[in-house]
Amino acid sequence: MIDALISAIDAQRLVANCAQIVSVPAPTGYERSCTQAIVEILNAAGLDGQLAELDDRSASAWARIAAPDHLENAPTVLLYSPIDTVTTGDPADDVPQAAAQIVGHLLPEAVVSDDGTTVTGLGAQNPKGHAAAILEAAAVLGANRGTLPCHVIVGFGAGGMPTFPLDHDDRTDTGHGIGVDRLLDVFAENNITPDACIVAKSGWFVQHEEVGLAWSTITVRGTHTYVGARHRLPYRNAIADAATIILELERRFAKQHDRLSDTLEPQAMVSSVFGGWNRMNAFTPEQAELKVDQRTLPGESGAEAHARIKAALADLRQADPGLDASAELSIAIPGSFTEPDHWICELGRQAWEAIEGRTHETPTGLSGSTDANIIRNRGIPTMRIGLPKVHRDGVELGFAEGMNTVDANAMATLTELLIRCVAGVGGVAGGAAPASAP
Repeated sequence: MIDALISAIDAQRLVANCAQIVSVPAPTGYERSCTQAIVEILNAAGLDGQLAELDDRSASAWARIAAPDHLENAPTVLLYSPIDTVTTGDPADDVPQAAAQIVGHLLPEAVVSDDGTTVTGLGAQNPKGHAAAILEAAAVLGANRGTLPCHVIVGFGAGGMPTFPLDHDDRTDTGHGIGVDRLLDVFAENNITPDACIVAKSGWFVQHEEVGLAWSTITVRGTHTYVGARHRLPYRNAIADAATIILELERRFAKQHDRLSDTLEPQAMVSSVFGGWNRMNAFTPEQAELKVDQRTLPGESGAEAHARIKAALADLRQADPGLDASAELSIAIPGSFTEPDHWICELGRQAWEAIEGRTHETPTGLSGSTDANIIRNRGIPTMRIGLPKVHRDGVELGFAEGMNTVDANAMATLTELLIRCVAGVGGVAGGAAPASAP
């Protein structure tokens, strides 16, 4: 059965679907057109694709593949991928932060290589290559539903990126897992309760735990004054004080080597600074603002992470009593953990080993956060695995190009792993180990 399912993977369809959804922009908060395209792909495969609407601009998508009638009480496995991109493809939003100009892989325009081995375009690898793999798995499983040992839900979430709304957006919440949260509510409304989930997201290894995040905003206050009067009026430069704070925090963040778990090594950084006028170099602002992202271990609260920021500011004020700075916690999403011997993780490792022909090696030093946290924190055991980054001449592509270039063979391999995991669920009940392995 497994061989038959794997042989049904259509590499050309997989690449075509990837190219199709890459060519439909899906910046966070504006995913509706892309999820509508996904629904159409699901319907073309004979599945009943549905939208899970957030508003007129944003929606998630899903479909259910039922097991045969005699397995009505079989487990339900959710295969999930977010579909929104970290940048928008619009120079007004992305320049100069993402690049000096928005061209090539930063545009929502899919380019398939002449030999069909790669797809390039905004989000081609992360996350849309993962969504394409789930779409292909859905097509294969849906066409063979009479042999399935479990129910399968495929979900494609809006708002998966860690972001607040765009500056010109009138909404208060568009990211941080809002789309998958809505999907889980829709499932509950339809009396569907996933017993386990596989999140498809970058990294060709089985991951059972994930860091959370805590975002802090630091406000640094100084004096609004003029360069010509610096020598004769009160002077406290909020920009200079912000630099002092940035350097101290970055120094501390670089030394946090003792915060580890089996696979995680949470990182932190100062990500942005705002202050002053672009149009005037002659005046200092009354205040500057810093943004900080701290990743947290499962079980660690956002308040605990934020306390490290406050402690650093207190130490700096002790050394310089004139420093005027305060911090607020903007958002906190807890890290999450699934027992590594849970059957969904075991299935993932067994499928990986069947494909690779070697023992799975558990990764270490991870610090990425995804919608898996939202799913686990809603009580669903979750395993995460995804695509490896593309290499050129033996070197991994840089961050932006790597996010936006996907290997077609890798997508097919991920599709195979998802199918093997579903096929291996046979006999699972009440959390027991699978009766058969992939």
